[in-house]
Amino acid sequence: MNISKAELIYRKNVLWNVVAGIINAAEAVIIVAVVSRVNGLKDAGILTFAFSVANLLMTVGKFGVRNYQVVHESEEYSFQDFFHFRMVTVGIMVVSAVIYTFYNLRIYDGVSQKMACVFWVCMWYAVEAFEDVFAGSFQARGRLDVGSKMFSVRWILTLCAFIAADFVSKDIVKSAICGFAVCFISGTVFIIYTYFKYMDKNKWHVSKGMGVLFKESISLCIASYLYIYITNIPKYAINTYLGDETQAVYGYISMPVFVIALLNSFIYRPQYVLYSTEWKEHKIQQFSHRVMRQMLVLVVIVVVCLLGAFLLGIPVLSVLYHENLSPYKVHLLETLFASGFLAVGGFLANIFTVMDEQKRAMLIYLVVSLAGRVIIYHMAAQYQLSGAVWGYMITMILLAVVFGIAYVGILKKAGHDRC
Repeated sequence: MNISKAELIYRKNVLWNVVAGIINAAEAVIIVAVVSRVNGLKDAGILTFAFSVANLLMTVGKFGVRNYQVVHESEEYSFQDFFHFRMVTVGIMVVSAVIYTFYNLRIYDGVSQKMACVFWVCMWYAVEAFEDVFAGSFQARGRLDVGSKMFSVRWILTLCAFIAADFVSKDIVKSAICGFAVCFISGTVFIIYTYFKYMDKNKWHVSKGMGVLFKESISLCIASYLYIYITNIPKYAINTYLGDETQAVYGYISMPVFVIALLNSFIYRPQYVLYSTEWKEHKIQQFSHRVMRQMLVLVVIVVVCLLGAFLLGIPVLSVLYHENLSPYKVHLLETLFASGFLAVGGFLANIFTVMDEQKRAMLIYLVVSLAGRVIIYHMAAQYQLSGAVWGYMITMILLAVVFGIAYVGILKKAGHDRC
């Protein structure tokens, strides 16, 4: 049977999106697992916290503009707009990392190793944030696979460099610096190679300019920042009240949190352009059916993941991190259950971007993040690790419910306006 070129590219898109998603989910897991065995529980806790800060600052570097770029590049903006804009936002990210590092060094005693580790892990993600603007442009051209390949190979090389350095030095700061060197060099090579091979540099000169792009995307940036902040509030509360060892334990049991969202994205991300097309063409019924099908897929994913975690989660994690995690089985199931609601919120936030309702998504994240900080900090102070997990679960349920109510309201209004 002959396969058309379009079908072959779509299959590549799906395959490499899955590979990149798996690596994205596994990168922190692998590094923390190695550090837990080679360096011990305290250093594993430091790395867990470093990843949470780096992911938060990366939202500034990416500015939440990836999906907006996929939908609007070629119609309203040129690639040059997104490229120059990303240079500015990544610069702000790097400056923010420097300020955060020195601020904590001045305020707190005995955190020099922790802050140095946080800074260099942030630099890994600065490379990723810059690379992402090219990946977004490739995706807008129907080549999601190209950006996914860049991401996958660069992270594999970075992981290998960090692990090799840590086995030799047993120093997480030196290992993070080594990882950054490999990350920066490989990222630069891949960007240059793919740009000249795949980018049509004479196409899409239409432009609204960076000022308009900033106004359109600021709400996306804030929403992305708050999304990561919400997911990491327990880690910040633990850092305040409970210490690095408890941080490591929470990191172990919460590592699967993003698995459900990533598995969900494997399916809907290759269809993102279809969501956009159906909405722009006023095919409200088809659009809503596609969203509902994805929600049903998400329910199946949650059930399967919970069953797997119940049967195998603790034994696998205990072996992986070289720690007895049996006392935390209930907490593992609770965080995984909560991650299903997180996936609902994250998916609907992307759908809101398609519907040009990113400001509403930002407001939802803002309200839920404020509520979540109060809930989680209070419960962590009162009930320690158990309180942090319970507070997280309550916050994720609240996030999904509010997004769901808002989505139904927007859809009803759109159906009424476009009849």
